[in-house]
Amino acid sequence: MSSKTHDIGALAKRIEAFHAVIERVHEEHKAETLIQIIHQPGYTTPAEWAMLAHALESAINQAEAAAKSYAALVGDAQMVAVKA
Repeated sequence: MSSKTHDIGALAKRIEAFHAVIERVHEEHKAETLIQIIHQPGYTTPAEWAMLAHALESAINQAEAAAKSYAALVGDAQMVAVKA
């Protein structure tokens, strides 16, 4: 564990930062944009296609892992009892 003091404000900012990243991906990188690009005739070679497909699978896996990790974090935080 960290020896730093509990800075709730800093922690709240990090939570907001996580959500800002997710929101930015949603807003700035629409699926339709990439789909439109890949449908252009002669878009890519077979080798480039393979690299793009693998990069996309990696991005999906990372996003799913982040979603699962964050859901677990929220669930764990909800189990913490506040002592009066």
